[in-house]
Amino acid sequence: MPEQQSRQRRRKVTLACDPCRERKSRCDGIKPICSTCRRRALGIEQCVYRAGNARTECSDDYTRALHDRIRYLERQLEEASALNGASNRRAWPESTSDTESQVELDALVMGISHAQILTPLSSVATESIENSSHARRVTAMGTTTSEEDIGHYRDAREGFYGSSSAASFLKETCGTAIPSSNHQANPQTCTSQPTPLFGDVDKFALPPRRLADHLVERYFERIYWIYPVFDKQAFEHGYNSLWLPSGQTACPGEYQNLGLGEDATTVAFFSSLNAIFALGCIFSNLSTAAKTKAYEVFFSRAKDKVNLELLDINDLSVVQTLVLVALVLQGTSFPDRCWNTTGLACRVAQGLGLHSLPPYNQQESRVQRIRRRTWHGCIVLDTLVSMTFGRPTMITNISTLVLPERTVHNFQNTEDIEQVKLQFQIETVRLSIILDSMLSKVYRPWQCKLPHDDHGAVSHTDINGQSMDVFAELQRKLRVFELGLPSFLSWHEPIGRETIPPHEFTVLAIQRNVLQSR
Repeated sequence: MPEQQSRQRRRKVTLACDPCRERKSRCDGIKPICSTCRRRALGIEQCVYRAGNARTECSDDYTRALHDRIRYLERQLEEASALNGASNRRAWPESTSDTESQVELDALVMGISHAQILTPLSSVATESIENSSHARRVTAMGTTTSEEDIGHYRDAREGFYGSSSAASFLKETCGTAIPSSNHQANPQTCTSQPTPLFGDVDKFALPPRRLADHLVERYFERIYWIYPVFDKQAFEHGYNSLWLPSGQTACPGEYQNLGLGEDATTVAFFSSLNAIFALGCIFSNLSTAAKTKAYEVFFSRAKDKVNLELLDINDLSVVQTLVLVALVLQGTSFPDRCWNTTGLACRVAQGLGLHSLPPYNQQESRVQRIRRRTWHGCIVLDTLVSMTFGRPTMITNISTLVLPERTVHNFQNTEDIEQVKLQFQIETVRLSIILDSMLSKVYRPWQCKLPHDDHGAVSHTDINGQSMDVFAELQRKLRVFELGLPSFLSWHEPIGRETIPPHEFTVLAIQRNVLQSR
């Protein structure tokens, strides 16, 4: 008995070799050949260790996978650091590979985000767009996503949308199809929490340069030429200066008084930059999860800076910032925020005198051109949200606006190509003048609405009682506008691919589609 107690117990191993498994003999797990196989004179090709199941799987494979993952993340971090240090390159690359973006950009958002920019600001500042108590069931573009939303909208006290809105049209169309319910919508309660007077420093943090370049590139490809309210070169200068030492960020004289880009350290620039990041997320190559996460963070940071501190700046950059924030709000379920932000942009623009610019002149200065483009952006956005919500426009007397004549452009000339892309905004202003006339003469947003009837439906303006002359005149104006469009913006004529550079063709195609839909 003492001899048995003193005998050393067999050491348990994680995995036995195949010969020992078959013979059910003891295996000490020594590699490359265990002691039993060595005694039996078996070769190394016979003493093989296999991972039979999850219980007996060797930890070497798991450790090797972890090492590979660590090396991959280290390479990504080194590349991101190298890009952050490269201050003498372009603001963003010419093109981004789709293969690169789905994997590597997701890694920047989902992986590096916990230590860098995409960490939420705080539990108070960051809110989910869909779960916010301020969110409505109809988006700021006047659309609903389900039949249930239409029913809730019809019963709830949601009188934000006027008779010209798509939401009101859907509500009246479904008024008889969907039986009204007797339940009342729960009143929305919102607990306001005090916010500090000055924002935290982390609110001015930047995403990794690679991700920032990708989002800005997408914005300029898809959205900028729809609302060219700021100078692109001035913005690029301000954007690049964010990654430069403080002694190298002086603003050249040519960018003075152009708004965004003149000073990249202001609240206005950071708010507009986050709005651009959010808009770029919509068209980015990120996965759905990464896109949603990044969009909500950038959206939160953009709106958090729209306050009295921003209005105190009181210059052109404030108007441009408010327009960009309103564009972000158009895609959310906050119609009142979109409406109020648009009105605020128009009011600040009027305070700066943008409504009283001199008549258009081809020899006007760069500052005057940017001020005019900013004012035109306010007009277009004001008209669109007014038509969407069925409300009167903030800007009045736009029918007296003098616009430049349509000219023939040369697509081989770089300056002419830019003027071609800017022609879209001028044509959109012309269309806005017609839409404003339609809003005032047909839908009459200034007219008092009748109280609710017995069935709970809102009685809208009686459009049937309108004179047919009004509709005929508006139809004639729309037809004249449509026939007078330049060939590169007319949806009745094909775009000549042979005369337009490929990278400009996409911009013009987007502009044509947007103009036709409006």
